[in-house]
Amino acid sequence: MATTAPHPLTGEEKKLEKIMQHEEHSEAKAIDHALKDIKHAEKEEGSVAKAVDKAHHSHDKAVKAEHKTAGALNKAEHKHDQAANHLQSVAKEVNMKTQQHSQLEQEVGQKKAQLQQLEQRKAQNDQIRTEKRRSLSEAPTAAPTHA
Repeated sequence: MATTAPHPLTGEEKKLEKIMQHEEHSEAKAIDHALKDIKHAEKEEGSVAKAVDKAHHSHDKAVKAEHKTAGALNKAEHKHDQAANHLQSVAKEVNMKTQQHSQLEQEVGQKKAQLQQLEQRKAQNDQIRTEKRRSLSEAPTAAPTHA
């Protein structure tokens, strides 16, 4: 078997070969670049997926904190309502006791006025009695007549 040597390329064939090699090289570079872009995009997608997971966790935590705070707010509102009701009840009691005190002060004042009148009347009557006793003791005693 005789080996045949490849025939020498013509100028046009050389140009065509060079163009095809350049195309192959450009395509290989484009594929390498596309692979790098995919690798970068996959890495970025992984980071974003982690960020999404972290955001979900933060959201869940915020929901839990809001529920806890809402519970505390409800409890505080209930406690405030109880305190307000108690305050209203005590205020009514204070008003009632104040009225009762005022009424009793008036009664005490009236009783003191009555006592003062009684004491003045007694003093006048004591003076009248004293004068009667004096006049009786100064009057001549008449001899009792027995018949």
